[in-house]
Amino acid sequence: MTIHLSNHAKGLIAVGRPQTAYAVHQTLFSLDVPANVATTDKIALGVLPAFCSISDALLFGEGALGAATANIGFMSGPVDSTDDARTSGSELYAALALNASFARLTKGDALLMPSADVDRAIGLSGFSAALVGAAGKRLHLLLSFRAT
Repeated sequence: MTIHLSNHAKGLIAVGRPQTAYAVHQTLFSLDVPANVATTDKIALGVLPAFCSISDALLFGEGALGAATANIGFMSGPVDSTDDARTSGSELYAALALNASFARLTKGDALLMPSADVDRAIGLSGFSAALVGAAGKRLHLLLSFRAT
C-alpha cells in the first residue's frame, strides 16, 4: 500500500486561506495519475485549510481512467504524511466512477463536517480497480470552502 501525494499535499503549492468569515473560496487541486495505483493505495489530492468548512466540490478526470471507482473523503493524520496507517473516508463521494465527466458533491456528510484547527487532506481510497498512469491522465478536485 502506497500513499500518493499531490503537490498541495506535499506543501509545494500553498492553499489560499479565506480572510473573511463565510466568504467562499475555491482551489483546483490536480494530480498526474501515478504510474501504478493499486486498489489498496490512497491518494491525498486536496487540502481543506484549518478553520474552514466545505461548501461544494467538483471532481473530474482527464484522459482515459478506465472503469475504476473510488471513495473520496477526509484522510487521517498530517496532510503530508505517507504513513500506511492513514485512513481515508467517503464524506464527499462513495464509489464514484473516476471516468465521469464531472461529479458534483453527492453526499451531505461533507457539508456537515465541522471545521478543525488543522489542515486536513482530502483523499481517494477503496479503488475498485488499479489505475495505470500515463501522459494526459489526471485527477482534478475543484473544492469550494469557507472560513467558519
